[in-house]
Amino acid sequence: MNKNKNAFTLIELMIAVIIVGTLAAISWSMAFQGVKMRAIATEAITAMSCIRQAERVYYAEYGTYTSSIVYDLGIKEEELNGVYFSFSCYFPPFVNWPGPKGVVPLLIRCWPLSSDINYAPKASEVNNRESPWDSQFIYMDQDGNVYSYIKELGYPVPPV
Repeated sequence: MNKNKNAFTLIELMIAVIIVGTLAAISWSMAFQGVKMRAIATEAITAMSCIRQAERVYYAEYGTYTSSIVYDLGIKEEELNGVYFSFSCYFPPFVNWPGPKGVVPLLIRCWPLSSDINYAPKASEVNNRESPWDSQFIYMDQDGNVYSYIKELGYPVPPV
């Protein structure tokens, strides 16, 4: 008997499904990692926006920015405590960053620090050595522009 072999066998079909499933799982996890990075950054940016608004009001009244988030701006710790970053991760204006015409601009920084200072519920996800957040900052200037050295976030690096 002479049989024409025009179809796939069940084994060939199962191997193809396994290969496609493996590739889909890998690409899904890579895509999810980027979404998670952006979610973490959004928490930091939201808190920095709150600080930025209060700093701008303070600047309008006193002609300078303050380095005391709690005492001068009246922001409570609970208002900045999040899932990935706690209040202690946010730093007030960074005075060593050069501004236009010698003016010290508002530049707020967020840094995850170590787990003994960052007591947010999921701080361990941004404090470990494998995380791109380790020893990296997110910055926000007085205009609300966001900068970061974490290339996965897609923000420009801070101007020097």
